[in-house]
Amino acid sequence: AGTCTFKVPVTNPLYDKISKLKSVIRVYRDTENIWSGRVLDEDDDWNRSRSITAEGDLGFFNDSYLPPMSEDYTLPQYLNWIVTQHNAQVDDFKQFAVGNITVDYSKETVEQKARQLTSYTSTKSELDNIVNTYGGYLVARPRGKITTGTSGSQIKHPAESVDSSYITLDYLSEYSSTSKQPIVFGRNMLDLTQHMKGDDIKTVIIPIGKNGLTIEAAAGSGNKDRIEDSAAIAMFGRVIGLIEHADIDDDDELYTAGLADLAEKKKALVSIELKAADLSLLDADMDSFHTGDSVHILSPPHNLDTTLPVKSMRIDLVNPDKSELVIGADLRTLTG
Repeated sequence: AGTCTFKVPVTNPLYDKISKLKSVIRVYRDTENIWSGRVLDEDDDWNRSRSITAEGDLGFFNDSYLPPMSEDYTLPQYLNWIVTQHNAQVDDFKQFAVGNITVDYSKETVEQKARQLTSYTSTKSELDNIVNTYGGYLVARPRGKITTGTSGSQIKHPAESVDSSYITLDYLSEYSSTSKQPIVFGRNMLDLTQHMKGDDIKTVIIPIGKNGLTIEAAAGSGNKDRIEDSAAIAMFGRVIGLIEHADIDDDDELYTAGLADLAEKKKALVSIELKAADLSLLDADMDSFHTGDSVHILSPPHNLDTTLPVKSMRIDLVNPDKSELVIGADLRTLTG
């Protein structure tokens, strides 16, 4: 959900107007609403300056519970049911509408579609269960841009001019946005860490299908129950892995799946993480970053020329030059 922390001096005209759990805070980059959430905690210091911590819109799902149920629902139907149950229990400003769903649910099993809650369940925890099952990202899309009440980059009355419709809940397999600002060594790259793991490398794969199906009868299998990669064996030795495909009941299809498994498993898992500065906070002509953006990374000293996603951002509204973003991913490669 993300958090936003800030201080309000006692002289601020809205000092006594901010309410815990009810006041909504929105952060803007010019007219773009880049973050939204509700006030969670308040602390006053010696000078009565009030420190405010706000949590992102996804935190609203902590405020509702799902009743016991048993229904056959596809993933979109289940998400709509969850959101409908949530909306019926919370204030208007905490309500959602289901937006884009790009997670692949085409191979849902009968068991997965048989949704069942045996007792009252936290909405947030059930959404977490869905992500653990299907992967992907739940994204609370901010309500929109300011349409009136602006003067240059100065926002006059954003609370009166923002689209007040539901928050949109997207469920994405991957973020689709790309930033035109690259991360370049010697320019805006601050730190880089690479970690290579070899503990899950496999050079021989035994594919297992539905009801214990194997690949001996598949064309190209040579009547063997396993698939080998001689080049990978020469490099790493014989390391056997068994991978199950419980939804495949055709031996040729299982063999094809096994080839794909081996092509992936014979590569080393490399974790790359880097920190960078967002130069758009200092130069308005540069493209800005958003969480999930794909970014081109160029670092000749590290033999790195690739595209990676923005994992998280820390924006310092008072000192933009101190803002940082974390970029990284787990990649599989045959080379070091």
